[in-house]
Amino acid sequence: MSVKVVGDSHSRAFRGVFGDPAVSWVGPVTMHRVAGLGWDRRATRRTSADSAEDLLAAHEWLDETGRLGERWSDGLRRGDVLLLVFGEIDVRCHLVRLRALTDAAVTARLAGAYLATAEALSAATGARPAVSSVVPASDASRNPDFPRHGSLAERKAVTAALNAALAEACLDRGVAFVDVFSRVSDASGGLRQDLTVDGLHLSGAAVAQLRAAAAAAGVL
Repeated sequence: MSVKVVGDSHSRAFRGVFGDPAVSWVGPVTMHRVAGLGWDRRATRRTSADSAEDLLAAHEWLDETGRLGERWSDGLRRGDVLLLVFGEIDVRCHLVRLRALTDAAVTARLAGAYLATAEALSAATGARPAVSSVVPASDASRNPDFPRHGSLAERKAVTAALNAALAEACLDRGVAFVDVFSRVSDASGGLRQDLTVDGLHLSGAAVAQLRAAAAAAGVL
């Protein structure tokens, strides 16, 4: 069995577990975009009067996400694992600002659609889908292109809610859930700073925790 990791910048931490060639960093892609629900930087420029349901109903990104997905599944064979690592940008930049998206029903819908994408990307090759939890929130990022919204406490709460929805969706669908969050979070639910390279991204110091999370999920 080999593992292919695809994700945002947080996927790079898995290089210490699976090796450089196994990890494909695809840039600042959101979980919503992967889910095919049309919520990306263009969509979030809409007026505040637009509802969360309007954003979730938009599908203008679906075709492009599908084309990306074709590349993501390249090289996978039956019995391999495709591990998706997305969601931190959604929490940092969007979910608190669009407060309705923190409702449990809508969060569950996002998680379900994201899992459906993971299954679809894996099915064509016979690979097994897997998803990683969203990493704990921190106040480290000051990138003006991806600004923080909400307090750290709010983003911690949203991260916990989204991870709970992902875990439940994975259990319902029989998809492996790699629970990184519980192994790299501090007592308050934030990111352990001693395990980061810049306060936001996990460093080589977290390899043991990542390896343990992967092994517990059966993808190592």
